[in-house]
Amino acid sequence: MPKLHTNNIGEPEIKVIPSILNSAVADLKATNCANSEVSVAYGIDGNPEKDNVYTVQLSDETGENFKNIVATGTISPLKIMLPKDLKSSNPYKVRVLASNPALVGKSSTDSLNIKALAVGTVTSKDISIYDYSSVPVTFTLTGEAPWTIQKSDNQTITASTSPQTLLLKPTETTTFSSTSVKGNLCGKGFARGSAAATVLAPLSAEEEAGTTFNVFSNPAETNVTVSLKTPSIKITELELIDLQGKILLKINLRAGQNQEIVNMENLSAGTYLIHLMQDGKDNVRKVIKIK
Repeated sequence: MPKLHTNNIGEPEIKVIPSILNSAVADLKATNCANSEVSVAYGIDGNPEKDNVYTVQLSDETGENFKNIVATGTISPLKIMLPKDLKSSNPYKVRVLASNPALVGKSSTDSLNIKALAVGTVTSKDISIYDYSSVPVTFTLTGEAPWTIQKSDNQTITASTSPQTLLLKPTETTTFSSTSVKGNLCGKGFARGSAAATVLAPLSAEEEAGTTFNVFSNPAETNVTVSLKTPSIKITELELIDLQGKILLKINLRAGQNQEIVNMENLSAGTYLIHLMQDGKDNVRKVIKIK
């Protein structure tokens, strides 16, 4: 806008105070991926001061609440890199600010349709297993399906729904994670989280003989009887555990009690563990459920 000034000899002169007329996406695409480059154009009347700095702002997914984004370039169009953690949404807007004079440009008429990057997160917890059993590892996936996950063992899987649970069989203590996750639209995304599977060595015959209790009948169809070799002087904790480390049953034996019947009738056929904590000592024995 014009403003009246006087020059060195006292004559009036007109100086135009610049104003940004508009802001626009210079290379508007049908879809922009998070973490990709976008060109932002602006129109301005007049000439800003020499020390003027342009700043680009990006709205949130509602088209409001603008925040500064690092921009490169000194003239239109400016270049910005979209943040990598943006959500998928259509009404993102941009606008340009000037520092001298301080002006805020109008937000872009056109909206940015931004798609989120693929993110694969391991949500399983650390686990202890016996006898090289299967370990369920769950991945939660966000972004655009389908996804391609490369696991830490260099195997690749494709998924179209989330979450995905894989049954893995480690032969030694292993930490499971993903090294990369790709989405259908925006390519490589981010892999997060891990889950450790600690493989416990199975009990030898000598080790089982050295435990503080016996289990019979074993194998069993319905019930097994746990018999303490020496009655406990304190409360004894008994746990029935599956090979993935899940506690299926927990019983407290009172002081002086030397037997307990464990009901396995509703369990699937397979191998389970009886874990007994007696007088500060841990003992484990295998029990096999048949039928």
